[in-house]
Amino acid sequence: IVEALGGKFIYPENGVPYADDPMISDYKKLDEMEPVEAKRDPRIAVFIEEAKILSEEAQKIVPIEASIGGPFTITSSLRGVEKLLRDCRK
Repeated sequence: IVEALGGKFIYPENGVPYADDPMISDYKKLDEMEPVEAKRDPRIAVFIEEAKILSEEAQKIVPIEASIGGPFTITSSLRGVEKLLRDCRK
């Protein structure tokens, strides 16, 4: 979801993906963002297709599960955890 909204992730070869520099440095950037049409977004489509492949090919061997971050997790990737927590305190 973060990438569909314009955020960047880093995908280490031997590690867990993580958000790059937060893209929302100030609230003016929110006005520049466009809503995401999840069913049409190419980045989200990649994850859906990968889940289908895993389900078809590996489900008989290992359990398959997926997760999507909720609003707070997505916002922390877009704004940065420290800034988001400071925002919540205001």
